[in-house]
Parts: sequence; structure tokens; C-alpha cells
Amino acid sequence: RSWKRMVPPAMMKDHPSWFPLIKGERSIDNKNYKLETTDPGLVSHFAQLAIQSLKASPVECVSLSPTDFPGGWSESEPSKALYDEKRWGYQVTTTLVIKFYHDIAEIVARECPAGRLSGFIYDVYKAPPTNPHSHEYLPLPENFYPTLANNADYGYRLYQKRSRDELTELISFWTQQSQHLTYYGIPNRL
Repeated sequence: RSWKRMVPPAMMKDHPSWFPLIKGERSIDNKNYKLETTDPGLVSHFAQLAIQSLKASPVECVSLSPTDFPGGWSESEPSKALYDEKRWGYQVTTTLVIKFYHDIAEIVARECPAGRLSGFIYDVYKAPPTNPHSHEYLPLPENFYPTLANNADYGYRLYQKRSRDELTELISFWTQQSQHLTYYGIPNRL
């Protein structure tokens, strides 16, 4: 994923507000490497890096995907205001992530109209959003190419009715949010 590459831990010294607020302190969790996606400076930084990359290679698609693992999301008030209802035993952050994607895509579209961005719809940010603000960021921007990565189908889980029902729900919802939806899965992983 791109977050640690685009905003390495060393940047915390000059930009502490770009890092998540966890238990009242700005912190870095190398396993659950997350960022303060609501910080306008961070959003601008990502957008400028994407613009530079797209201008250097117009056929490229720049990834904005968070790192794996469900933990590490910021507990700041602006972030918590974008949390969705808990599901699967985890805090769902779909609205928080799609706002981040949306805000960067909006900036990039002004400077690089033909530029493409991508990002996973995955883990705790794959569920259809329940936050009342989610409608402000959906459907996804035209220059954003989401990839649904439904880890509930890894291995042979689609033999389970619950996994099939979840996949049907996710595909039904996300195909309405983007004409560019792609899919990533590992259906036969042993």
C-alpha cells in the first residue's frame, strides 16, 4: 500500500498532525500504519505527489490505498465523525476512507484531468457506509478506479452462505458507486 511510502514515519517530526491520534497522542504504529486522513495538509500532500507522478507518466494510475490491518485508525474528532457502524466485530471506516479518496481525486482532477487514481475497497472500509455524511462522497469520482478486495472470499470461503451473501451485497452496492470497479480476490488460496 502507498501510505508508508508517501508519508514515511520520518515526516512526523515536521507534520505530526498527519499521523493518527491514538489514546490522545499522535503516534506511529508500523503494523497498522494509518494516517490522519482528515488533515487538509495531508490530503494536499497526497494530491501533489499523485499529480507529480501522473505528469511524469500519464499512463500511470496512482494508488491511494491504506495499509492492511483493521487497527490504527485515528481517534480524532474529525475522523470519528466519519466512522460507520461497527460490523464483523470491527470499527468500519468506509466513509472516512472514501472521503480521503474523494478529496484527493477532486484536487487531482483540476490539475490532471486525464489522471487516474486507484484504491482498495477492502477490510474495514469495504462495507456499504452507514454514516450520514457518506452521500457527500458517493458515487466515487470519475477519475478514481476502486478495487473491491473482499477478503471474505479468500480460500474456499464462498462455499459458505454468509460469505456469498456478503459478496453479493458488496458487489451490488459498489457497482452503483463506480463504473470503473475492479475486483481482487484469492479464491483458491490454500
